[in-house]
Amino acid sequence: MHPIDDHRLPGIGPMRLARLQEAGVQTLEDLLTADQAALAGLPGLNAAVVASAVSAASHLLATPREPELPEVPDVPGVPQAPAEPEPPPRPAIPVHELPDADEASAPKKLKRGLDTARRVETTLDWVRQARAHARTDPDAGRESKELRRQLKRLRGVLERLQKECITHGLSRRAAHDLGPLLDEADARLSSWTAKSASEKRADKAAQRVRAVRRGLAARLG
Repeated sequence: MHPIDDHRLPGIGPMRLARLQEAGVQTLEDLLTADQAALAGLPGLNAAVVASAVSAASHLLATPREPELPEVPDVPGVPQAPAEPEPPPRPAIPVHELPDADEASAPKKLKRGLDTARRVETTLDWVRQARAHARTDPDAGRESKELRRQLKRLRGVLERLQKECITHGLSRRAAHDLGPLLDEADARLSSWTAKSASEKRADKAAQRVRAVRRGLAARLG
């Protein structure tokens, strides 16, 4: 048996290790035979971390250990070979400088990109609804035209973002940054479309749409 706390597994720090042990995973063998979906549902864990840890555990168990040589007793009059010097300790790497295994995986970046592209489609639906409301706005003057123009430009940014996500994927940080911007866009657009005709202010809505569009465009570069 190979106790799990005797080995360093990618993505498994002290807190995640404690979660695994609480779930009955005490050895590498336990990790390989456990239900990965159940482990991924534990607090602080997910499917990607569990899969990476299982892969590392499988590799560790498959690597043969060097056989231990028997100790040779000292023989009087026979000089002993000098002991092999200990290698110098490797410098510790700060946690913030450790490579992120999740970021190094192209499939995970592409999956985040596809998930975000689907999320962008929700915002695009709100843009379409807002444009439809703007056409029927009783105040069909300059302010209403400006709102439709800003919504059209926002739609262009969202479609470009969607294409970038599908083609190149998305880093975890970029996905984290885009989430609040898309939520803000949904909230502003849904709030405006839900108002009655007498409450709608096309000029105010245009200013808010412009601010959201600029925030998203800045993330695209």
